[in-house]
Amino acid sequence: MIEGFAIIMAVLLAGDFFNKILKVPLPAPVIGLILLVLLLQSKIIKEKKIEKAAEFLLANMVIAFIPGMVKVKEIYPQIKTEVIGIVATCIISTFIINVVTAKVADALIRRKK
Repeated sequence: MIEGFAIIMAVLLAGDFFNKILKVPLPAPVIGLILLVLLLQSKIIKEKKIEKAAEFLLANMVIAFIPGMVKVKEIYPQIKTEVIGIVATCIISTFIINVVTAKVADALIRRKK
């Protein structure tokens, strides 16, 4: 599992490096994720090597949201007039993301067959 974490961290660091060098308008973690997908697709990194670390991170992902929720609680008095808009935006964007994800997954499944 430590090897998996090391690989994931190395890819994230590579994403940060490319972000600084290329100066693209993408966050470093997104670039790292793209790199990870490319490395997995090209079989340079074997899925088995990062599987346990990825499962651990997914199982404990909720911990990453705690600081954000604390901050929202702190600034709630300033944003309470915008709550309906914020919630509507979250619902609409979640729906759009789900539709796009389903379409991409469907296309990939059809392509694989």
